[in-house]
Amino acid sequence: MVLSRGYDFIIQWHLTEKCNLKCRHCYQEGKHVEEMTLPEIRRVVRDLTETIRAWQDRYQLEFSPSFNITGGEPFLREDFFEILETLAETGFDLYVLSNGAVITAERARRLVDAGVKEVQVSLEGPEPVQELIRGRGSFAAALTGVRRLLEAGMRVSLNATLSRVNAPYLPDLINLAQSRWLSPHNLPESD
Repeated sequence: MVLSRGYDFIIQWHLTEKCNLKCRHCYQEGKHVEEMTLPEIRRVVRDLTETIRAWQDRYQLEFSPSFNITGGEPFLREDFFEILETLAETGFDLYVLSNGAVITAERARRLVDAGVKEVQVSLEGPEPVQELIRGRGSFAAALTGVRRLLEAGMRVSLNATLSRVNAPYLPDLINLAQSRWLSPHNLPESD
């Protein structure tokens, strides 16, 4: 993620431990953990916003603040879109990190309406590699999520957690993205 103004100030917020997948490499254990309530989240957001603005004033710094919202799977919170509304009120850039599997057309549209700048979808490689790492059905679900996001007009990036299992397949992942979603106009020029 390249931010355009001032010093990057990125707040990555894991809203939940809940997840619909059981990825081999994940450090989230999926145990029931007491989550922050919406009023608690609103207080933290207010405090963060006030602190960042105070730092800017006191030290004459220009920040480019953003929230990276993730989990577990952030869409599994029933109040996810209320949280996004709260975050959008700060004027900070909003990004969402997801496995893509639960993104419906309606959710994709609501992300656009909420002002989310980009959704990062985890994709580990071609179908057999993805499913080895993230579970059966996760490849098709992630591709469907990406398609729905793009159809809604959302900017999408892909994320892979490189390991011995999937590193050899990184070129395949790039080819998949190019063949399905990228036009030649979106690719960097080669030297």
